Amino acid sequence: MKPGPPRVRPWHSNTSWIHRQSRECRQREWGAIMNHPSRICACAIVIVTTWLILIPQATAQILSFSTALGFPDDVVTITATFDPKGARVSALQGDLNFNLTAFSARRCSLGPAITGKSLATNLIQPNVERFLVFGLNQGLIPNGVLFTCEFLILPGGSTSRLSVSALSATDPQGNGVRLMFDAGSIVVLSASAKTNASGQCNVNTCRNPITSCETVHGCGGLSGGAAASCRKDCRDGVIAACQANRSLSLCD
Repeated sequence: MKPGPPRVRPWHSNTSWIHRQSRECRQREWGAIMNHPSRICACAIVIVTTWLILIPQATAQILSFSTALGFPDDVVTITATFDPKGARVSALQGDLNFNLTAFSARRCSLGPAITGKSLATNLIQPNVERFLVFGLNQGLIPNGVLFTCEFLILPGGSTSRLSVSALSATDPQGNGVRLMFDAGSIVVLSASAKTNASGQCNVNTCRNPITSCETVHGCGGLSGGAAASCRKDCRDGVIAACQANRSLSLCD
């Protein structure tokens, strides 16, 4: 009897066998990879890196304090501006630190655009003003001016930076929100300053702070020699302060 033709697997049977062999091969290769410690570490790094890229990172909200300038015996105003950067913040507090030998804290006021909230302040130390912005509702604190504080420049006072400590914030559910601050300064001007204009500190580069000084001191409402003297004091005082401490970036 003649032998018959060789049996051929149906195409679907061959396909199933190929898939099964491929799957077993992949499993063996993956096992070999995972049995090597360095490859396990590499895989972990890839997974973590991918997670860090895909998951959006939280951006710290910022409470910024302005720079004010004035002569001794002036009362100057520091403005605190809040930028929530999309976060839900319903209350915040902190301690504003200032130079006791140069300034005396007066009063603080809540920003006019803030509704449904209250501002509480307390001089907990001679040089530390504690502030708390809160409300019985769960409304959010908006972007913009949060509050202002007035300081008296004492005779003999010198330019000093402000700083903030114990800063914290919460959302409507009472969860903590990361908060950072941008320090401000109080620049003390001298009416008797002797100045020589420089490339960084001159009438043109210092135009904005000079104009601010003239506005605060009412130079525009004076006439004759009084107006000229007022403008000169502001001009010389600002340029001298710029030259004395260029790290303040007073004139840019």
